[in-house]
Amino acid sequence: KGKGSFSANLRMPGLLSDFNYGFLETEAKNNWSLGKMDLRTRLFSRLGYGNTAIMSQLGISGANGEQMYQKRYTRAQGIIPQESMVSNRGFNIGYQAFGGLNVRGLHGLSDTTLAQNDFYQSGLSLNVEAGFGKFIEQKGKIAKRMNFNPYLFLDGAFAVSKERSFLPMADAGIGLETKINFGYWDVRPLILRVEMPILTIKNDQKVSSRLLLSFGQLF
Repeated sequence: KGKGSFSANLRMPGLLSDFNYGFLETEAKNNWSLGKMDLRTRLFSRLGYGNTAIMSQLGISGANGEQMYQKRYTRAQGIIPQESMVSNRGFNIGYQAFGGLNVRGLHGLSDTTLAQNDFYQSGLSLNVEAGFGKFIEQKGKIAKRMNFNPYLFLDGAFAVSKERSFLPMADAGIGLETKINFGYWDVRPLILRVEMPILTIKNDQKVSSRLLLSFGQLF
């Protein structure tokens, strides 16, 4: 038993435009209930051309600037410290905004500019999460206000730069999703996710990762 959705996005430059780039994006999301296990998948692709603006380039570890502007927690600096989104000095907690190829284990691994290291022109990715929250017996008043869902995740992708360089990457790890309900108030539930990539591979080399914090669901 399951459900899914599919979306496509085409962008092309207009007449007399100062930009000369475009891309076609597709995204297929599916959720399956397999007994007590919930399986969620996301298949994403982008085919781009031209000199893509930095804000619109394809992020390998998460959202680009355009997508961050559409999210309430990353629209402006203040709620989320900028250092937690781009820095990788030491084993600390980083904030990851969902989007792009979403190979979350690579988040914040670049020490130089994002435009040179974290964004590409085209790519294909598969994101998989297997949730085991139904195995945990949650009852009482706390369960009405707060639900916990531990899960395993796996991300695999490849990206292609403007110079046609090919970059394969993958990660796997564990996470905990906490859904907080605010009772009688007309407020959407807050979904807090903490993730720990255990294995991260970039260009056939293992790299170190860090603990990640995020809000909301990827799919």
